[in-house]
Amino acid sequence: PELPQAVRVAERGLPHARNVGVQRARGDVLLFIDDDETPDSRWIECHARHYADPAVMGVAGRIRGGYDDRPGRTGVFDPWTLRIGRHFNSDVPCRVDHLPGGNFSVRRSAFDAVGGFDVAFGGSCVGEETDFSLRLRGRHPSFHFLYDPEAAITILPGGGAIHLGATAARVILEATLGRGRQQHRDLVQRALERAHQQGITDPARIVRVIESQFRQAGLNPYAPYLNAGMSNIFADL
Repeated sequence: PELPQAVRVAERGLPHARNVGVQRARGDVLLFIDDDETPDSRWIECHARHYADPAVMGVAGRIRGGYDDRPGRTGVFDPWTLRIGRHFNSDVPCRVDHLPGGNFSVRRSAFDAVGGFDVAFGGSCVGEETDFSLRLRGRHPSFHFLYDPEAAITILPGGGAIHLGATAARVILEATLGRGRQQHRDLVQRALERAHQQGITDPARIVRVIESQFRQAGLNPYAPYLNAGMSNIFADL
């Protein structure tokens, strides 16, 4: 079999890197995994088997470890509250509303039809895969996503959940940097220092410290996302 190739990308950003990977890929089905994960031996097989059904547009796989270990409904998105539910470590196969960036596959034709990932998200990202999934569903409403718990990966120690807190902070920081607000940058830095001093490592708690720091200053940390419909992007972490 042909060995995977590592591609060095000059422009930083997870969405851009994924788009470049797709440009180099030659298959009809695209399979995505993060660099802090290891796949099970049947990972590729369990993704591929679902594409015999032409109505399947994408497949979400199981993610062991990190924030997906929490119980709840798998892969749901509520368009009224904009709440995103992950919980991609369930034992039960089902249809889902969105795909997890660290373990999913999608038809190349569908990927190309929506122009891939939105590079405006930048950095390590939070929410770029949900944005991608919702654009896919809007473009192809008669097709669906499936969750297969046997298409599984495991997050390596130190990956996933611990990194998410810093990633969430970076998303807020990048949004405020784009507006040139020194006050916002100072608040994020202060919140991260406060979390470190208190020994807080849980990603959800780190995000809450950042939120608290902004609100104490009379500011909404998610204001940059309101117009994009992303104000509750971290609500279900």
